[in-house]
Amino acid sequence: MKRLLLVGGGHAQLAVLQALARRRPRAVEAVLLTPSPWQWYSGMLPAWMAGHCRAEDCCIDLRPLAAAAGARLCLASAVALDAGRHALRDDSGATHDFDLLSLDVGSLVDTRALDALPTDSLLAVKPLQAFFAAWPQRLAAARAGRLRRL
Repeated sequence: MKRLLLVGGGHAQLAVLQALARRRPRAVEAVLLTPSPWQWYSGMLPAWMAGHCRAEDCCIDLRPLAAAAGARLCLASAVALDAGRHALRDDSGATHDFDLLSLDVGSLVDTRALDALPTDSLLAVKPLQAFFAAWPQRLAAARAGRLRRL
């Protein structure tokens, strides 16, 4: 039995889960390690910002996809990788051994680089979940003229 560890719930992992659901190989144990059961779809972000759809329309529920693929869903974030030992540690302290590893963790903004700028004038897009949460308030503040200009 080979253990496939899928880290992150990004677009590449969606394709892997879909392939596993279609084929369901017997000799593969799959684990999806991701901090959220939801994958926010960046391609829908402009439509949501323009008011053409709801935030709920922009996220994909990973739970049924993992279940259809026969993958165990583990809600945690990867914090350390030991490629030589084929092991990964998550933020709960658990270790995940693997034979095959797929990394699709996306990107984050290093907000320390933005510390000198007025925080009410900037909004990082990544992580998307935080952007979706903050955008409505930021838009309302902008419409009310409460944001400083750079």
